[in-house]
Amino acid sequence: MKLKVFLLHTQNSGVGMWRMLQPAKWINKLGLADVKMIPFYWKSHGYPDWKTYVRECEDKGKQPNPEEFNKKVARIPKDPFKDPKVELIETLSKWADIIVVMRRDMREHAALLMAMKDLKKPVVLETDDFVHYVPPYNPGARFYTPGSQASDVWSTAQFKIADAVIVTTPGLKKLYRQLHSKIYVCPNMIDPEYWINGYPEPKPHPGKVRIGWSGANAHWGDLRILREVMHTILDKYSQASFHFLGQLPDWWYDLRKKKRVVYHRFKTLSYYPEYFYSLGYDIGVAPLIDNIFNRGKSQIRWMEYSVHKTATVASPVMAYKNDPYGKIKHRENILFAKEKEDWIKQISYLIENEAERKRIGDNAYNTVMNDYSLEKQAHRWVEVYQKIYDNY
Repeated sequence: MKLKVFLLHTQNSGVGMWRMLQPAKWINKLGLADVKMIPFYWKSHGYPDWKTYVRECEDKGKQPNPEEFNKKVARIPKDPFKDPKVELIETLSKWADIIVVMRRDMREHAALLMAMKDLKKPVVLETDDFVHYVPPYNPGARFYTPGSQASDVWSTAQFKIADAVIVTTPGLKKLYRQLHSKIYVCPNMIDPEYWINGYPEPKPHPGKVRIGWSGANAHWGDLRILREVMHTILDKYSQASFHFLGQLPDWWYDLRKKKRVVYHRFKTLSYYPEYFYSLGYDIGVAPLIDNIFNRGKSQIRWMEYSVHKTATVASPVMAYKNDPYGKIKHRENILFAKEKEDWIKQISYLIENEAERKRIGDNAYNTVMNDYSLEKQAHRWVEVYQKIYDNY
């Protein structure tokens, strides 16, 4: 008999997509277990608002319609715990053999976990960040200050309540050992149908080299590693441009005015993979400061570049140097750069060597599709669920 798994996401976000929606899809599709969720409205990102809706309309080339927007707001839950889905959560919790719940640092969430414990079945906490140390440059730091309810009360309480914990990386497992003895790793993996779905090929740019990045302002501290690097690279190579998808730091505004930095706004989850592919990056950059918070980070950015055969230059930190299955190798499917001079050297090397860009990009693609694709590796998630259930 198949294991029955209830995956409870806490928001319609990228985290919920990577950690709940897409694993559930492939586990069910491959017949590995029976997984159920509450509805995930993946066409939204976070909470619906008019500004986001207008941007989505612009992306699709249509006029915003207030009536349509109001219907969307009525249909999309703003919060899985405040929206009227308590009955569904209860029904699925009783149905399941094992319950896996995304971490959410609030009183109501801890209370929900306690109620689930009364069902006498394993209740598992799922987390993808080390919230007990959030660096000051991260906007989330204002919520996770030492002694705050979010970090020291509700987050810690959830670890005490849960029967087991699932994390994304060996580094995060090590960081959370102080809070729980039963921690398992389910690495982030790509959904090939989401990332490779017959999207139109990027427009050719012969003789030009596109260096790319995608991310939010939570990574501005990490991007400072490249602050001077990109000025040097773009001064050195007239054929190079830097494409930035996300929230552009002000220290690159001068490059944008000179049209050496091309700025792209964030897209909704439904449109993101197609738009990301259309940018046609030749080189992807993945800088990370080596601090406690980032030691819990995963190889997601490398996978996003690699699934499109883009060669990556990254910081030699745990996310890339110690990936869960030990598949990321310097000079094979990635290039590492630590200091400013290293970044300039490695990016320059790829700009000047198209064959090497292709070799590293192809190797990275093969690694992702073989070792970090849910289509081939979803069984690893089920093995973790089954082990937790058997040891309960």
